[in-house]
This record gives sequence, C-alpha cells and structure tokens, in this order.
Amino acid sequence: MNQAANRNAILALGPSNTVVPIYEQLMDSRSINLTANTNTAYSWPWIDLRNGPLVFEVPPKVLGTVNDMWYRWVVDVGITGPDKGEGGKYLFLPPGYKGEVPSGYIVVRPSTFSNWVVWRSFLVDGDPKPGWTSLRSSHGFIRYPSRQDTAAHPVR
Repeated sequence: MNQAANRNAILALGPSNTVVPIYEQLMDSRSINLTANTNTAYSWPWIDLRNGPLVFEVPPKVLGTVNDMWYRWVVDVGITGPDKGEGGKYLFLPPGYKGEVPSGYIVVRPSTFSNWVVWRSFLVDGDPKPGWTSLRSSHGFIRYPSRQDTAAHPVR
C-alpha cells in the first residue's frame, strides 16, 4: 500500500515520467517519511513503462536505488550503481520486452511496469542547497522514450 500511496502522491504533481519531486528542505521529526535521513536532500521520481522502454538519466554525485511496485530492489544508481557516481543513462525495459536493445545504456529489466527511483544528494558545508541545485540543473532531469525519438523531453 505504501508504494501505491507514494505513486499517487507523485502523480498528483503531474503525469509519471514528467515530474521529479525535489525535497529542498531537510527532513525532520515532522516529516511523514518513515526512514528518511535528516542530513540529506532527497528526490524521487516515478517511472511508468506501460508505453515501452524509457531512458532515465541519473545525475552525477547521487546515492540511490530503484524499487519496483512491490518495493523489491531493481538496481542501484549513483555511487553504488553501475555508473559509480559519474551519472549515466539507464534504459528501463518493460516486463516481457523482446525488442531491440540499443548499446550505450545501462540496461535495467524491472519486474513491474511501475518503478520508484529514489536518490539523495549530499550536503556541502551542512547546506542542502548545492545538492538540489545541482540536481535541478543536471541532465538527470531529462527523460525521453528510447525509440528513435532523440529529442529530450524536459521534466518539471
């Protein structure tokens, strides 16, 4: 139920694959997040693969993970992921996808169509602003279909 509520809250801000919430304030005891740290800035978009493969660009210098709809681990992103904190283009393929898989991407095959990407940026001298400013200006907030459409579609 928690993932459904999480997805619905993100979708209230706009359609999946178009909105990336950024927590510009640090969490505290009033936050409604169960296990959030109080010394990190979070961002967590929702991706939906019902319309086919999707490229998701992860910004550099983040620490994060992708969970499927049932909170099962899919892949780490950022420092502990295949991009090793350098940022990377992750190609998410929907369950059962049998089409062509282009090269040049970190290929991810989640078991559900709905997936939650959560990452944290880091404080600089105790300040979260540099982290979320970097995330906001990063190429990481561009998502586009992986088909021949090479135009990036900016995210709000």
